[in-house]
Amino acid sequence: MKKTFGLLLLFVAFISIVACSNKEVVKQDDVLNFVKDYKSKQYTIKDPSNDQAGNEIVEKVKAFLSEDTLNKMMANRAFDLIPYIAKNMNKSIELQEINLEKANENGNGTINYKYNLKIKFYDEQSSEMFERKGELTLSTDNGLKITRDWEETINLGTFEF
Repeated sequence: MKKTFGLLLLFVAFISIVACSNKEVVKQDDVLNFVKDYKSKQYTIKDPSNDQAGNEIVEKVKAFLSEDTLNKMMANRAFDLIPYIAKNMNKSIELQEINLEKANENGNGTINYKYNLKIKFYDEQSSEMFERKGELTLSTDNGLKITRDWEETINLGTFEF
């Protein structure tokens, strides 16, 4: 009887330890797909003459961002810049490629990443590729949310973005 009780107690302790230490693991492929989907929505401008493109981008990306990050990016007019450049260059824009690298885990449920984007500016006559580097912080609490997104400024000749 003592052996059975001891084994039962040991089994319950083992299950408790495994259950308590089983943190939700975020798969790198899930993060890459999440960030790629976000950046595609941020950088896709099919009609450069669309005056509502900035508002449309906000609607498309708000599900990816924390409320605080969305508000900061809107205050900084981050979603108006890409449509402005597209309109003034009279070119469509789309994300071609993203490379994502995990930088570090912060221990508070967030993970920092570095990324490189390849963005294509194009019209019927020509296309040009630009690279843009950035960093973001991703919260893994209650699903994935971006809590910080920063990109280096690049010079496009007439424009900087």
